[in-house]
Amino acid sequence: LEGFGGASRTTTLAIRRRLSTGKVWDIVFGADLTKHSHQSALYHYVDKFKPLVIVFGPPCTAFASLAKLNRYKYPETYEKSRAIGLLLVKLTSKLCLMQIKGNRYFFIENPAGSELFDLPDLELLNKYTKIHKATFPQCMLGLTTPEGQPILKRTTIWTNALELYYPFTNIVCT
Repeated sequence: LEGFGGASRTTTLAIRRRLSTGKVWDIVFGADLTKHSHQSALYHYVDKFKPLVIVFGPPCTAFASLAKLNRYKYPETYEKSRAIGLLLVKLTSKLCLMQIKGNRYFFIENPAGSELFDLPDLELLNKYTKIHKATFPQCMLGLTTPEGQPILKRTTIWTNALELYYPFTNIVCT
C-alpha cells in the first residue's frame, strides 16, 4: 500500500517486479487524506487487507527547510500548510502503529533535515518498535536534472523492516 504516493512510483515498481500491491492513497487518485471520511476509509482498508508494508511519503511542505523561511515570510500560508502537515503526520503515525500491532511493516520517506521526524507523533513509534533510520543522497538512486546531471538531494527513511533498511545504508555519491 502506498500513502501520499503522488504518481505512485513505488506501486509501479512493485508491479514491474510482480509483487502484489494495494491501493494508492493520494489526492492524485481521489483520496483526500485531509478529509475524515477518506481517513476512515483508509483505516478500514488497512484493517481489512492487512498490507505487509505501507510506504509513506508525507508532504514535506510544512516540515522541510524552506518551511522555516515561510514561517516568517508568509505566516498565514505557513500556518495552513503546517495544520495540514500535522494532520497527515498524525494519520501516518496511527497507520504505522496499526502495522506494528499487526506485526507488519512501514516505510516513511522525507527530505533529510525534515522536522517531520522530530514530531511527537512519529517519535512515539520508537516506544513500540526498533526504527531503522538511514539518510542518503538520491543521486545514487538515479535522481537527475532534466539535463541528466545527478542531484545531491539527501533523503531520510524510517522503517521497522531491516529488509527495507539495508539497501539504503552506506550509499554515497561519487
